[in-house]
Amino acid sequence: MIIDKILQAQRAREAARKARDLTRRKSVLENSTLPGKLADCSNREPEKCELYIVEGDSAGGSAKQGRNRMFQAILPLRGKILNVERARLDKIYGNNEIQSLIQAIGINISKNEEDVNIEKLRYHKIIFMTDADVDGAHIRTLLLTFFFRYAKPLIDNGYVYIAQPPLYKLTIGKTSEYLYDDRALDKTLRERGTIGLTLCDKSKDKVIANTELVTLIGNMSGYYNSFNSPIINAVPSVVIRGLVRAEITPEDFDNPSKMEEITAYLQHYVKDHAENYGIIEAKDYSVSLKHNEETGKYSIKVDLGEDIDPVSVTQNLIKSSEYNRIKSTYPLIRNFLFEEEKSLNLNTGTEDLNITSFTELQRIIEERGKKGVGIQRFKGLGEMMPQQLWETTMDPANRTLLKVNIEDAMLADQLFDILMGDNVEPRRDFIEQNAVYATNIDT
Repeated sequence: MIIDKILQAQRAREAARKARDLTRRKSVLENSTLPGKLADCSNREPEKCELYIVEGDSAGGSAKQGRNRMFQAILPLRGKILNVERARLDKIYGNNEIQSLIQAIGINISKNEEDVNIEKLRYHKIIFMTDADVDGAHIRTLLLTFFFRYAKPLIDNGYVYIAQPPLYKLTIGKTSEYLYDDRALDKTLRERGTIGLTLCDKSKDKVIANTELVTLIGNMSGYYNSFNSPIINAVPSVVIRGLVRAEITPEDFDNPSKMEEITAYLQHYVKDHAENYGIIEAKDYSVSLKHNEETGKYSIKVDLGEDIDPVSVTQNLIKSSEYNRIKSTYPLIRNFLFEEEKSLNLNTGTEDLNITSFTELQRIIEERGKKGVGIQRFKGLGEMMPQQLWETTMDPANRTLLKVNIEDAMLADQLFDILMGDNVEPRRDFIEQNAVYATNIDT
């Protein structure tokens, strides 16, 4: 044990010495301590200088060619940096990518905020520019962990940013437009695809077109796509709609009388839709209230008929982002709901089409929206030409930067410890408790 303590002290001393060596500023007559992979800028005024931290040599090459050399520096990192939440200090200083990062920004790093001397900071904008995919998000998280743990004053003083590169380039004729996420692409194609269309019910009592149709299709997309979630798709859609109409809340699951009231309403709702709205399979559904003695929580059991496993409606389902999206969009699309209308009429200006599902309606609109449009998806920054990278992500006149800030330091500290630390149990518990709130999951 004594020898182990001695070795730990030795490693700490060596780490501190390396930290001093890495950040030592030499005179113009001496060799520069800047890393060889850094493409530095000409300006030497930190408040006017920017450092782009990019993933990989390919993206680094495009960024170096596309940048403004006067005030923009580029530091490409190879692969993913060390997770500093789990590493000893000597391992951190021994990591090549972290060494390059420390040398580039020009300050010493420390868990003790008072030891981080930001007066020697070489850039007043440190910008993470990673690919718009899962790997890029992971690299951003590792960088944020490093800066939060060892250079927190840089975040506190507003020096850390995240770049927003585009995901798509749309070309229509001789004009081009950049889109930054799938939601923007869907919206653009929806707006183009609904031009000249009119949607109505079979009796033509309810008619919608133009911008109202664009909004309706967007709400329909949010509503129907939410049923693809594993937490939702096991439950019949008529039951989900009944829960929305019952205005159930997560708090109701602790109230037995309220749960009995909701269960009775849901049973009536299901039978009514089987008899009056043509949802034939619902005639075999049976709804009952269940109580878990261990947790004290209530749930709703829905029997779906013989040879079909029953499903449960739990508090977690009602908490989920997918259920809440259904809850908010259902009233907006109720007049054009396929499950109750069975079919809708789509007039294109030249013909009337009988549409029986949202999938069919979405396909027609998407095909119309894509007609005459060239769509290029950027899988990574390295696929973008230097001029494209400058125009979309690096030009101060056009780019979008997200400033990193800390709203609740104690909560942030706990989250970094849970999500990036050594202990598996707290991380598993966190995921289990918060999975229902997850959105934008890349599958």
